[in-house]
Amino acid sequence: MEVLTYHFVRTPSEGSELFFKRLTVLNAAVCFDLEDSIKSLSGSLDSELKDKARTKILKFLGNYSTHLSECRLGIRINKSNSHEFEKDISFLTSFSKFCKIDCLFLPKIETITLIFIFSSFTS
Repeated sequence: MEVLTYHFVRTPSEGSELFFKRLTVLNAAVCFDLEDSIKSLSGSLDSELKDKARTKILKFLGNYSTHLSECRLGIRINKSNSHEFEKDISFLTSFSKFCKIDCLFLPKIETITLIFIFSSFTS
């Protein structure tokens, strides 16, 4: 079934698994946004906040992965030349142990090599 819309979220919250299931019925995918949606109150990008978001997402998946088996899940990662990129790679590996990654948003791609590297995460 084709995904019609993408719903971007920073991190899951209480009851998110039910909301995610409802979105799946509507042919939507939930995409965790690790790139520019995670900012400090001052508006600057914050590495510590991104680390906390990754941890919260993995904890959520660990608790609810069986409930999310039919949900379409995706991730928007940081650009390849950023400090956060290596952490995102590690996160993707951990994420894929809990759930299938249905879509992966790669910002600011400059070479086709990066596309081939990430294709293994969604296969």
